[in-house]
Amino acid sequence: MINTEIDFELINKQKVKLTLNFKLLLKLKANYPEEYNNFNKYILNDGGKNLDFFEILTVIYVAYLCANLESKNKYTKEEFIKLVPFNINLIKETQNTLLGLKKN
Repeated sequence: MINTEIDFELINKQKVKLTLNFKLLLKLKANYPEEYNNFNKYILNDGGKNLDFFEILTVIYVAYLCANLESKNKYTKEEFIKLVPFNINLIKETQNTLLGLKKN
């Protein structure tokens, strides 16, 4: 997993940061154990290569949480998913960038 921070534009035109790294995932595990456990399960299954659509959205949401752990005004998972553009190529490309995967 590479340490990457990217901007991600939501349908409300707000740009949010997304990032994944081990230090932040450790903090996420302490503060959001359910999201961490889901992320961990998906990634350890097959390295994140064959996730279904909502599993990919969970990876992106976890990256959002990691980038915004210190923020008091974070979106819930449901709020975040409602604001993600329905663009499957963008979502897969974002996941691949975050996880350091090559394009399919």
